[in-house]
Amino acid sequence: MDYLRFTLVSEGTTDESLVPILKWAVEEQGISVAEGYFARWDLLPKRPSTVAEKIIAGLSLQDCDLLFVHRDADSDDPTSRREEIERAVSEARATGKFSVPAVPVVPIQETEAWLLLDEDAIRRAANNPNGKNDLSLPARHRIEQITNAKAELERALREATEHSGRRLRKFHPESAKKLIVNHLTDFNLLRQLSAFRQLEADLATLSAHGWKL
Repeated sequence: MDYLRFTLVSEGTTDESLVPILKWAVEEQGISVAEGYFARWDLLPKRPSTVAEKIIAGLSLQDCDLLFVHRDADSDDPTSRREEIERAVSEARATGKFSVPAVPVVPIQETEAWLLLDEDAIRRAANNPNGKNDLSLPARHRIEQITNAKAELERALREATEHSGRRLRKFHPESAKKLIVNHLTDFNLLRQLSAFRQLEADLATLSAHGWKL
């Protein structure tokens, strides 16, 4: 397959930074060009609440060849979240409204853990690429053990600005966080994370079956 369109249905509306990561992961499976769409189901007149409703709503916004369903594990064991996604996909399929393959995206603990891997990208997102102060980032082999990755990432972004006082108070780490993925230069770093390796394993299974499993 030379071209593949995918849709990401996320648990929230601020996880669009996963799209470039998923694009890279899909293209690593031999797809020449992958195009990703972030389902903004929150903009619909009737806001969905369950995961199954979000899947149906997201797919109503854009045709695709592959569906990604994201849920943070919020623990060191992703099993229950993966099972939750499988149930939601089955429930959504039962409505007859979609038939494309679905792949779970379940970061251990929080999605922000995936953005803690690249110090240079964090500094660039904080608009201080030449900063030299110590960001005290967690060791890469410990990242999936962090229970407050979101708070840790926002702290690192603030540190990376090297601002203080009023300038620091005016800094918005939530906005800067969205920029980190644009500055990632080596997506291979993600392969140090078990959750990403599982995602790639799921994609490899789909690829082996011609993306039709």
